[in-house]
Amino acid sequence: MRFLRDFFNNLPLKYKLAGIIAPTLIALLYYSAVSIMEKNGALNEIADFAGMRDLAVNLSEIVHELQKERGMSVGFLASKGNNLRPELEAQRGATDKKIEALGKLMESFGNKNLEEPLKILAQRIDDLKSKREAISALSMDGPDAIEVYSGIHRASFDVIGGMPSLVNDGEFSNRFLGYYILQLYKELMGLERATLNMVFATDRLTPGMERDLADFTQKQNSLQAMYLTVMSKADGEIFYAFLGDQISKNAKAIKTAAFQRAATGGGFGQDPKEWSKAQTEKINLLNDKLIAGHLQKEMTRITEARLAESKAALRNTWIITITAMLMTLAVSLSIARALTKSVNDTLNVVASLAEGDFTREVPVTSRDEVGALGKSVNAMVADLRNMFVEIGQNAKTLAVSSEEMAAISSQLASGSEEMSAQ
Repeated sequence: MRFLRDFFNNLPLKYKLAGIIAPTLIALLYYSAVSIMEKNGALNEIADFAGMRDLAVNLSEIVHELQKERGMSVGFLASKGNNLRPELEAQRGATDKKIEALGKLMESFGNKNLEEPLKILAQRIDDLKSKREAISALSMDGPDAIEVYSGIHRASFDVIGGMPSLVNDGEFSNRFLGYYILQLYKELMGLERATLNMVFATDRLTPGMERDLADFTQKQNSLQAMYLTVMSKADGEIFYAFLGDQISKNAKAIKTAAFQRAATGGGFGQDPKEWSKAQTEKINLLNDKLIAGHLQKEMTRITEARLAESKAALRNTWIITITAMLMTLAVSLSIARALTKSVNDTLNVVASLAEGDFTREVPVTSRDEVGALGKSVNAMVADLRNMFVEIGQNAKTLAVSSEEMAAISSQLASGSEEMSAQ
């Protein structure tokens, strides 16, 4: 401890001042670094939001194409391969393009929380090729074909359904939840389309199919109520507009008329292609008006807004940090320079006094303690100067008096000599 005390006591004043300023700068740097790290973390989080949004959109597009492929596959199997073969092949190509886009997206997606459901999804997609071959060879029945595609859809929904809990932004999470609900709703519409394709193609409704259709309707009603509950009034109005659209009414009318005919005992009498086309148009309307046309745009809007906010916050933090550091350094250096200059000026005057120079004075430019010290030194110099001037004058007077006394003494001595000679 004594060594440190002696060390600091012997430091030049400018280093002591630097030691006083350094803790302030270090503290400023620390809190600035913490703030910048927080802003960077928020920016990375928004980037994760954007990545999840892109993944959700891609999965939605895959599901949309697979839903159309599922409906065609069921119709193809129900017709024993006589219908929809060219359309099915073309649809498989459209689906594969979306799956290829998913592969490219996954190369840059790094959210570990979705790793397991994504692995399951990838495995189901890998199995799709062999399942397609079985459908083309007519070695698979309609319900099994439905399950092939539905399994991929469930795996996709597991990924999308896990996203809202990973988002800390309430508005963004709400949009993800609504997006997830509508994906499930659309899937039930697709299952209804595929099931009724089999019913209308065979003109036969089995008890199992009847139970499935009732289950689809019940779940759609539950999801509709859930969506209207968790989403805003404006979102609900868009959903009601979808239900009231003529395209939605047409699909419902075809289904209702077919079941009314069946109730009279004359069979359904419904062309499955007509039904599939009407229900596909309704599904496309849901996708265009609500999923892609509304919620995807909302998620993009929120992501871009949060990204801009985070970038602005980070930029402002850097500006404030750099400005504060420059101002702190400028003020500190200005104070240190003024203080050391005043002290050095005082030291120089004192050193001149030691050499006998009483003509110099300390330049006093402040009213603080250092300025007071300079005034005191100047007063001391003035007093010393006056004292030495007075001493000099006294010395001259004394010298003159000495000369006069010497002259008198000399006269007295001369007079004595003259008297002695007489």
